[in-house]
Amino acid sequence: MHKHRPLILLTFLMLPLSGCNITPTFPEELNEFISNFNIDRAISNHQKGTLIYESTILENDAEVGKETKTYTYEINDKFSAHNVEIISGSLVPTTGSDANIIYLEETLDNLNFKKIYQKKDEVKIETERVLTKNERNLYLQDFFYTSNTNGAYNGGYYLGDWLKARAALANYMTVDETNETLTLELDDFIFDERNDVWLTYRYVVDKDGMILDYYFHAYDDVTTLTTEFTITYN
Repeated sequence: MHKHRPLILLTFLMLPLSGCNITPTFPEELNEFISNFNIDRAISNHQKGTLIYESTILENDAEVGKETKTYTYEINDKFSAHNVEIISGSLVPTTGSDANIIYLEETLDNLNFKKIYQKKDEVKIETERVLTKNERNLYLQDFFYTSNTNGAYNGGYYLGDWLKARAALANYMTVDETNETLTLELDDFIFDERNDVWLTYRYVVDKDGMILDYYFHAYDDVTTLTTEFTITYN
């Protein structure tokens, strides 16, 4: 089953930022907000949601790759999910289980799982099977996290534990006036001086640490990558 790829180029956020005023601990107002992040509460308070995702690569202002994704899920009254991805150009995977896939559709209805996919220069293939309860739960769990290392949950759209470990980026975090969301934003900073690569990125999370909005923009003299998505929860 297809894994979520929510945080394109997340590694940029993990790098030390030369020339920045590094903050070793969170100031009080941020610490109060961030310390409340909890994976169990995040799952409990986000039982239904819809993700709209788009990533585009340009070379010399011409589009050379694009990926769109729409994902909906529900885990309160029923266990269901629907995922549709369309991929083209240089964003088509070249390795792994997703190699050369240009179209993917997955439908989960309790234990019934249906998958339709198409690889480059091939016809669409449809498969169906019945999942075990553990397989179903893991599929839905992947939306929130894909790894648990010493109690730190990462790899999905729950960003709470990742943010807890990023006090060095506190100067770039703000809590809104209603105390409902936190924004992490770095605007147009130099990532690679030698190759003149510039980055802008923004995360907005709610008070449970779940991503609401994401924007990433990287460019050099030739190539521009823009990735953005929004998630609404019911």
